[in-house]
Amino acid sequence: MVQSGSFVLTATLIEPFFVGLIVGILTAGIVYINEFPDTVADKSKGRMHLVARLGKTTASKVFVYLIMSAYILVIIGVLVNILPIFTLISLLLIPKMRGVFKILKANYDKINELIPAMGNNILATIWTGITLLIAYLAWGIILIVF
Repeated sequence: MVQSGSFVLTATLIEPFFVGLIVGILTAGIVYINEFPDTVADKSKGRMHLVARLGKTTASKVFVYLIMSAYILVIIGVLVNILPIFTLISLLLIPKMRGVFKILKANYDKINELIPAMGNNILATIWTGITLLIAYLAWGIILIVF
């Protein structure tokens, strides 16, 4: 009975939590980058979200750490055998996110120039989720076949 309880706690709760954390961090990045265009108006109305509190320069640097933490979690998850090795395919989206970082760093005060970064951030987040799904499907097929 203890073994089956251990399996339930380790195999079925930690892994989904870990994957959810990765996708959740990337989703938080969508909300975070969308705060940049409205920061001045939000501050004037007393809405002090994280970007308003940190300032756009610092907030743009924090954004890089936020997003990269999700991809670092993928690597950690594979290294400690929480995630299947195929989930490393999601790291292919890092170059797309680097493009977002560059645009944000150069244009955090320019709304029109920031829009492509916001769109690419959404796409990279969606594609990261899709690559994680594909990785799990491939892993499941391998487990069934072999």
